[in-house]
Amino acid sequence: MSQDIDFLIQQVQNESNVLVKAQLLKDIQNQYNVPLNSLAKSLHLSPTYISHYLRLLKLPETIIDGYYSQSISKTHLYIISRLRNVEDMVDIYEQVLTNNLTTLQTEEMVREKLYSVNSQGERASEDIVKKITNKFSGLDKDLSTKVIQTRVKTKVILEVRGNLEKTTEILGKLASLE
Repeated sequence: MSQDIDFLIQQVQNESNVLVKAQLLKDIQNQYNVPLNSLAKSLHLSPTYISHYLRLLKLPETIIDGYYSQSISKTHLYIISRLRNVEDMVDIYEQVLTNNLTTLQTEEMVREKLYSVNSQGERASEDIVKKITNKFSGLDKDLSTKVIQTRVKTKVILEVRGNLEKTTEILGKLASLE
C-alpha cells in the first residue's frame, strides 16, 4: 500500500469520532479502490466491523446532530443505522428522544421495524425443548435434534446420519408421525 493509504489508515486508528472515522474509511475505499477485506486486514478489524462504521454514513443530519448534542449515544447510532430507510431512522430517533429509550429498547424497536417481529414473551422452557428433542431423537439413534431459539425465530434442526438407505428409512418414520 502507498504512503497515502498508510497515513489515512493511521488517521482511522487514531480517530475517536465514529462519524469522522466512518468518512475516512469510505474515503480510503473510494479514492484508492481498497476492497473491504483488505482494509479490514490493514486495520486488524473484521470486515463486518468496518461495515458497521460505513453504515453510519447513511444516517440523516437530524440524527447526527442528536449525537453531537449528546442526545443519543454512539451505540444508538449503530443500532438506528441498521434501518433501511430515512423515515424509519427518524421515527426511531424521535421515539428514543421522546421516551428516553435505552439501547436495548432501541434495538427491540429496530428489530421490529426490520423483521416485523417483536420479541415479546419468554423462551421455551428446557422441558419443552427436551420433549421435542426426545420425540424426534427417540425415533432412531442416527437422528439428532437441535432447537435454536432467538428473539425473532426458532429453528428445529433434524439431522440424519447414514447412507441413502438408512436416511430414507428415517425420513419415512418422520413422515408417519402425527
